[in-house]
Amino acid sequence: MRTNRHERPRELHALGAGISRDYPKQVEVKVGLPATKLHFLGGVAGWGYPNGRSNEPTAKVTAHFAGGETEEFILRNGVEIADYIAHIDVPGSEALDNMDDLLNQGRQVRYFARPLTKRGVVEKLTLASYGNEVAPTFVSITAEVGESAPGSSAAPAAPTFQWGAGLKVLIIGGGASHDYQRWFNVADVKMLNETGGISANYTETTGGLADVIADVDVLIVSNNKPFTDEATKTAIMNRIASGKGIIGLHPGLWYNWKDWPEFNRTLIGGGSRGHDKLGEFEVIVTEPTHPLLRGVPSKFTIKDELYWFEPDPQGTPVKVLATAHSPSKNKDCPQVFVVEHPKA
Repeated sequence: MRTNRHERPRELHALGAGISRDYPKQVEVKVGLPATKLHFLGGVAGWGYPNGRSNEPTAKVTAHFAGGETEEFILRNGVEIADYIAHIDVPGSEALDNMDDLLNQGRQVRYFARPLTKRGVVEKLTLASYGNEVAPTFVSITAEVGESAPGSSAAPAAPTFQWGAGLKVLIIGGGASHDYQRWFNVADVKMLNETGGISANYTETTGGLADVIADVDVLIVSNNKPFTDEATKTAIMNRIASGKGIIGLHPGLWYNWKDWPEFNRTLIGGGSRGHDKLGEFEVIVTEPTHPLLRGVPSKFTIKDELYWFEPDPQGTPVKVLATAHSPSKNKDCPQVFVVEHPKA
């Protein structure tokens, strides 16, 4: 379900904030789909952060399932919600560019997503404000139809892969905010297979992969889509325990899964909660003798999102091999690194 992009954005009531007193305090949106995840275009408010109190409840989203069950989550000022008036970053959502039909004079609209842990047909959503000084604004909501609940014991059937000669490389992708098929599938698989020593496959199925993961030579995790069964997550952890490695690539380095903190802490050694805007930046190789960077220029420029990767002080130590300077953070951020796990 997606609202019409040309409709007026839905703004909810804020107490004592001028014209917002005339806005609805609650709206209802019909769905009628077996949704597994909700994608929000909005993440902004009138009189939002840095106005108002940080971490203050701003809106409550409730999914109403057929049969009467509900699931709700709270959006907070300074977490998912920022003021629309300028490019103001908050950790729980990301700013979107190329929205000229919605934005002018430096204003912003943001994106975030929330998985639904319950399963069934979502009959409707209710969006309710808290009647404080912040007026949350929603432009559109998209319902994603998926496989099974995160953490469910029921796993989907694993896809069938055709493997050629050479190292078997599996890329797991899928989720939000990236053109996975164009880049992580078509471009990356083609590039790897053209080396002559690799047989690469790509999947956006994130459940039922335990046997496949145990069998491949190289596992690349580039998804922010939830893993849908415990067996697949256990297979990834067992892979590390047996001495085999994984590669965390771009969205796979995000803090994606609150129900699986071990992924970031143990396997990635930290993670990202934000990044610079898409653009060119220079990467500086800091460990030119490391085998992973053999033959790589000491400096090179790429066009990408510069991730603000932060090592976890309580996590597995990381050895940084290349960095880039973030203008927005005014500091160097790791771009290539090795997680020094004791077994892999």
